[in-house]
Amino acid sequence: MKSQAKTAANMNSAIYDLFLHTRQSITPRDLRDFTYADPGYHEYLREWLLVYETKEVPADIDAEPISMAFYENISSPKFEQLERFLNYRRFITSSVLMLIEQGAFDDDKTRASQLTAAIVSDAGSADREYLKLLRPAINSAREVLKAENTEVTYPYFTFASIFLAQMTSDWKAADAAASQLIQDDKDVRENDDLNWKVCNAQLLFGLDQGNGPHWKKLTKQLCGSIENPDTQFIIDAVRVPKKR
Repeated sequence: MKSQAKTAANMNSAIYDLFLHTRQSITPRDLRDFTYADPGYHEYLREWLLVYETKEVPADIDAEPISMAFYENISSPKFEQLERFLNYRRFITSSVLMLIEQGAFDDDKTRASQLTAAIVSDAGSADREYLKLLRPAINSAREVLKAENTEVTYPYFTFASIFLAQMTSDWKAADAAASQLIQDDKDVRENDDLNWKVCNAQLLFGLDQGNGPHWKKLTKQLCGSIENPDTQFIIDAVRVPKKR
């Protein structure tokens, strides 16, 4: 039996509002069309239809329906209606933010680097209301993970905030997030409860080993800042080295 999810009254409003917005952008048919088609398809679909119908995400939802949502090849002919798929995946990622708010996030479901990269990638063509709701939801998720003091990659949510602020031309917020990211990275490396998980010295990407495939193209979209040198410092630090 699934454990009980938090009710709407007990949910973080920023995250729950985002979840409801993404739910309104899809239909059960979208879930049927875009749920990953492998032998577990019917079980994955059952999970997502339940989330859709109840407007709740069980804290112990099976990991596979979430992780498989990130493996679709969007160059496939099936994605001629790409925006429908992106609406579907925005629903999935907002559901994961719901799990974070419940203290039920773990790497079996999806890595923070993978989740935040998908959120940033999928936000480019999103409606303004989605972007308006997404930014505070991302900040809330970061705060929850930082407070839990168990997730070494919570700075990825700060990194995502830089992209999202730049997308909406909120340069002041982007600069603030850039400085916050440098501080977050430092805090993790100085935290004895977390720093044993750190992989190497590279800013942000050194916190785990699951970042490369998800962020390679996205990092090219970051713009430097005249007001804050921290932004350019981050761009230089996370740039993927060329192979020799």
